Order: sequence, then structure tokens, then C-alpha cells
Amino acid sequence: MNNRCSYCGKEFPPSVTVCPYDQHLMVSEVEKMRVPRDPRTIKRSFVMMGIGLMLILIGFGEPILEAAFHKKGTISVMLMLLLLGSVMISSGFGVLVTGKPSDSPRSWMWFGLGLMVVLTMILFWILGEMGYPYRYR
Repeated sequence: MNNRCSYCGKEFPPSVTVCPYDQHLMVSEVEKMRVPRDPRTIKRSFVMMGIGLMLILIGFGEPILEAAFHKKGTISVMLMLLLLGSVMISSGFGVLVTGKPSDSPRSWMWFGLGLMVVLTMILFWILGEMGYPYRYR
């Protein structure tokens, strides 16, 4: 049985693992590199993303509700919930994409931090539109 190049489609003997023309791997080598998806890992990643979404909803909604009812709140605690929820969503998404639960949370954490910054800016914009601009005293 011959190997086929994953890029150009030309066939080569079974001993060839890399196409001599375009340096791409053979189809059999590409299939060996695929990570099998464990159903438990997929379930854990969805649970992480669900918990992260709940934390974001609490961290995002609570300051808005307090501002709507003219109550003073502790927005710093809610920002920590935004941070934790964002990191959990991005880590869960990283596990879902890569299939590797040990490596992906660290590498996807930066995406979560960026998501937290964007959510914080949106939260402060909404609070400012409601007449409660954030002021540092």
C-alpha cells in the first residue's frame, strides 16, 4: 500500500514519510498525529465554560443591577468574577480545541485576560451611560 502526500496527492512507497517535492507529511503520518478526543475531556471543557459563563453573568449583571437601584456596590469583587470567568471560558475552549487538558489552560489564559479587559470596558461604558461613571477617589 502506497503513502499519499497530504498536500499534492502524489503516491510514494510506504517507507517515505515526507513528500520530496513539497516537504509535507504523508496522509498516514498526519493521521498518527491526531489526538483522539476523550469524551470526559470534552465534558469537562463544557463544564468549565458553563461555570465561567455564570461567573461572567454575575460579575457583569450585579453592578448594573446595583446601579439601576441606586445602591453602592463593590465593583472590585465583580471584576475578579469577570477575570475568573473569562479565564475559565478561555481555558475550557482551549481544552476543547486542543484536546490536551494539561497544556492548554496556561496558553489560553492570555486570551481570557484580554476577554476580561474587553468585558470590563463594556461594563464601565454601560455604567457610565446609566449615569454612574467610574471615578477613582
